[in-house]
Amino acid sequence: MYRCALPIVILVLTGCSTVTSKGYWGAGFGWPDGQRLRDSAVTAVRSPHVWAPLAGALVLGVSDLDEEISDWAVKKTPLFGDNASQVSDRLRDFTTYAYFATALLAPSDSLANKAKGLGVGIATMAIEQGIVPVLKSATNRERPNGADDFSMPSGHASRSSTNATMAAANLDYMDMPGWARWTMQVGLYGTAAGTGWARVEAEKHYPSDVLVGYAIGQFLARFMYEAFMNSSQEDTAAAPALNYTPLAGGGLITLTVPLR
Repeated sequence: MYRCALPIVILVLTGCSTVTSKGYWGAGFGWPDGQRLRDSAVTAVRSPHVWAPLAGALVLGVSDLDEEISDWAVKKTPLFGDNASQVSDRLRDFTTYAYFATALLAPSDSLANKAKGLGVGIATMAIEQGIVPVLKSATNRERPNGADDFSMPSGHASRSSTNATMAAANLDYMDMPGWARWTMQVGLYGTAAGTGWARVEAEKHYPSDVLVGYAIGQFLARFMYEAFMNSSQEDTAAAPALNYTPLAGGGLITLTVPLR
């Protein structure tokens, strides 16, 4: 029984779908240098999923709309009703399951590369869970329901955004119709957005708290994947190289070492 199950487990861990132009999941892993870290941060910030929520939070923060929308959502609970708090937990957890499911199903050419990819994902989750409490203490904003002073940013929104963004990126490694991939990615981002809105209806956060949390998750996931998972050909070419050139009566050995 166990001998029959082992090949199935290996098949799941190494991926069972056709490889796309992204290559094997985890095969692009690499330790970034300073320049790549900076470039990855700039790429992440330029995403509308990052700057647009931050801009929206700024607009809400300098006006009365933040509290007005919060009061309206708590009174009307138009989407999730009285179960908004429980729904936010379930939606957040769903994005976690979605990440691990897509990570296991994305095709990898070895268990080592699968482990590298999972390492990046788990590290991203750990960073998010370490940063958000610090920001909550620094902002010291009271929740709409007055329970405590840890309203900004929303941890539910940041976590679901982080996991949904990584899961959506994992789908790019799976061979499937474009419309199917797009639909699932929209669904993942929608789940993250729904998690945040449920927190507003549950009177746990103001809309600006949710928008900032969503942007944090988006930035972290995009930055980590760009920096560690998308090793470019330029990075590969920048590795030390030893070359031999035949010459009359002998040869020339050259060692090329990148300076950056």
